[in-house]
Amino acid sequence: MPEMETDIRELVREWTVAKMREYTLTSVNRGATVRDAVERMGENKIGSLLVLDDGALFGIFTERDLLVRVLGTGADLDSPVEDFMTTDPEVVHLDDPIWDVLVQMDNRGYKHMPVIDRATKAPIGTIGVRCAVSMLAECLPNAIYNLPPDPGNYPASREGG
Repeated sequence: MPEMETDIRELVREWTVAKMREYTLTSVNRGATVRDAVERMGENKIGSLLVLDDGALFGIFTERDLLVRVLGTGADLDSPVEDFMTTDPEVVHLDDPIWDVLVQMDNRGYKHMPVIDRATKAPIGTIGVRCAVSMLAECLPNAIYNLPPDPGNYPASREGG
């Protein structure tokens, strides 16, 4: 394993979610419709939003929920979003290592996860895979941008003429 890749892994294991800095708290209330949720997602150009009940996390509604549970079934967009959201979603906290979060997202197929304050249980926002990759690229540009797609796989001959 190249030394640079080892350094990246060590850093990512030490960094916490708090380092990500980009938590977007975009939400709808439990009584909102799917249409309300989709409009809010479109306005904010995001792929998920939190569904809150009296300020507490009730669920998460994602693009995948929209495609599979709403559009895939022909459901009415004026139905309650709570009928189609992911209930009791797994959450992350500001002191969780980014490495653990990324592994969890990869293993479970999540693109977005709610960030919750450990002490108050209040939602802070969401963290997404794109945000994590952007942060890594911003903090470690030489390590990220200079790696070939597969560090052990080099072309046998030069491209071009």
